[in-house]
Amino acid sequence: MRYGSATSGDLDDIQVGQAFGTTWSTGHALISYDYQRRDNLDTNDRAFTRDQPDPSDILPRQERNSVFLTAGQSLSDGVEVFGDAFYSKRRANIRQVLGTVANELIQKTEQYGASLGLQAALGANWQSELVGSFSQNDLSSLTGSGSVDSTSSTTWSLEGKVDGSLLVLPGGDVKLAAGGQVRRETFKEVRSSLTEPGVDADRTIYAFFSEIFVPLVGKDNRKSGIERLELTVAGRYENYNDFGSSTDSKLGLLWSPIEGVNLRGTYGTSFRAPLFRELFGAVGGFFLPFPDPSSPSGSTLAVFGQGSNPNLQPEAATTWTAGFDIAPPSLPNLSIRATYFNISFNDRISTAGALFDALSNPRWAFLVDRSPDPALLAFFEAQPESLNFTGDIPFTEAGALIDERLRNLSSVLTRGLDANLSYALGSDVGSFVFNLASTYLFEQSEQVLTADIPVDIVGTVRNPPNLKLRGSINWSYEGFSTNLAVNYIDGFRNDQVSPVVNVSSWTTVDMNINYSIGDDSSSKWLDNTVFSISALNLFDRDPPFAASGSFDLDFDIANANALGLTIAFQITKQW
Repeated sequence: MRYGSATSGDLDDIQVGQAFGTTWSTGHALISYDYQRRDNLDTNDRAFTRDQPDPSDILPRQERNSVFLTAGQSLSDGVEVFGDAFYSKRRANIRQVLGTVANELIQKTEQYGASLGLQAALGANWQSELVGSFSQNDLSSLTGSGSVDSTSSTTWSLEGKVDGSLLVLPGGDVKLAAGGQVRRETFKEVRSSLTEPGVDADRTIYAFFSEIFVPLVGKDNRKSGIERLELTVAGRYENYNDFGSSTDSKLGLLWSPIEGVNLRGTYGTSFRAPLFRELFGAVGGFFLPFPDPSSPSGSTLAVFGQGSNPNLQPEAATTWTAGFDIAPPSLPNLSIRATYFNISFNDRISTAGALFDALSNPRWAFLVDRSPDPALLAFFEAQPESLNFTGDIPFTEAGALIDERLRNLSSVLTRGLDANLSYALGSDVGSFVFNLASTYLFEQSEQVLTADIPVDIVGTVRNPPNLKLRGSINWSYEGFSTNLAVNYIDGFRNDQVSPVVNVSSWTTVDMNINYSIGDDSSSKWLDNTVFSISALNLFDRDPPFAASGSFDLDFDIANANALGLTIAFQITKQW
């Protein structure tokens, strides 16, 4: 049981869960249930959002119920049948002001599914597995005007694979895994606000995959300078009936020159067809004055369109990494890990990135239509997700359309470094664990059109910062444990306003205190009970101010939150 509350405002968060499980000589089973309810966070509850129209929410009110079941049963030696099932229902309510009219958007999500599988030993260190699964996701949206949208997506799949040892090398067993999959996906959509028929789409995918592990050098044939040398090669072929086929591969190499030091690298390619919700999902737009140097008044009423795009094409990526792990035997409590990553996307599915500078920045000229089709403007106005911030002026009076629906970007390149340092220390007053995790981005360059000059968006509003850090100290002694963590998000440039301004960094502190009674208390009701209290954003630091230049919240919603100091109490009991 958990109860948490933001110390400013009326946001309460309640969570209750229970799991039951058992084992017997030939099988096992577990079932769990979880309930959570979180109140909304009103813009009036935060000083930096009080200028928003009332009533408006920063965070929606949410309620969720979920159930999970898993079980397995041996039928004979080497043969086991297993399966799982889940059900989840979520409701979210968020209040908005559309122009001068208050509106409430209610979203309901229902997810359920199950899988059934069979494992069988084939002998000689080989085994097989066959798994069939089904899942469905139903989403409905209801607005204050009474219009209802609903979507339903399903996935059926059947996958079989075998794995085992091919042969024995001086370095160890060469292992192979191979298999195939057939998958069918469907998507249905009904929109009450539109007169045209809804979407009814489906696709079938066939896939074949394999992976081989080759230990070139192991403990039996190690030599000076080569403690371990391991090679991994994997491949996957997929055929989509609507987007063609793709063959992708991955190559990995691990070399340990001395004990406690691993050097590793990977190279791989990947392919992703557009999701149905990206092709046929919700579309909306907001209508308001945009800064416009070409207008005598300095602004132009424009519709900013967002959402899915039925013309999307698949995206592809090439990824390679290089890193090391250090855990010296002379310092068994020390661990150092670092990984450099380089990910290059072609035709990445995303938005172009324009916002309130759409009419003033020449880079976004290809998104702007100064003589928009009235029928297209009316289409955006009819969407339940659309917002009119002009009052009663119809969308068809717009002087421009900014089409920021999903599209295939020409290319995106992301380069960065993940690093983690951990050290454990024992003492007479308890044990300590020190940890420092960091992510540093060197570059995230986007090229929207092939003719464009790549633009690095790292360190700009609503995009990844250059640096993220989290340092923590954990202390435990007998039944007590405490964790203190410091989070740092680097400052960035707000290029959505003119002139561009620098936004300060954000540092917050989290703390958690636990007490575990164990199994030797005088009361069986207290045995194996853990009491916890946690505080997120202990010093109640507001997110850095980042002016939106218009109706939006004045902080970076991608890299900060408005919760403030949140205190939670939790009791965990093992029966």
